[in-house]
Amino acid sequence: MTPIPGDIDGDDFVGINDLSFILQNWNKRREDIGFDPIADLDQDGFIGLADLNLVLSNWNKRREATPDSIPPSPDSINPK
Repeated sequence: MTPIPGDIDGDDFVGINDLSFILQNWNKRREDIGFDPIADLDQDGFIGLADLNLVLSNWNKRREATPDSIPPSPDSINPK
């Protein structure tokens, strides 16, 4: 499945945790100590407005479950 742009923490939802990653790394460059590449959403080596915009433009979005992403129920694996 394709992740939602801006879902930094991988929980299939763009929210406060993702924003926090951006803010904790705000204005850092790839060369800086403490730079976290996971927050560099546009992969330009700088955490800034473009990365923030990716989070905000997808704010509150959740990835929809698809039939192939839903685990089978125990009853369907071991029918009685």
